[in-house]
Amino acid sequence: MKYVWAFVIFIGLILAGIVSIIGELLEFAFGVALTGIGIIAAIALWIYIKVKN
Repeated sequence: MKYVWAFVIFIGLILAGIVSIIGELLEFAFGVALTGIGIIAAIALWIYIKVKN
């Protein structure tokens, strides 16, 4: 029975690792997306000011 628990804990740790890696990737992708949107918004605002003047 001891080995079953060891196996369960082992699988649990692997799953936790995979989830944390996916979480990091999502966080990174989300950060890149937000940065991209911010840059596009800044350029759009700059063009708008140039056109308005």
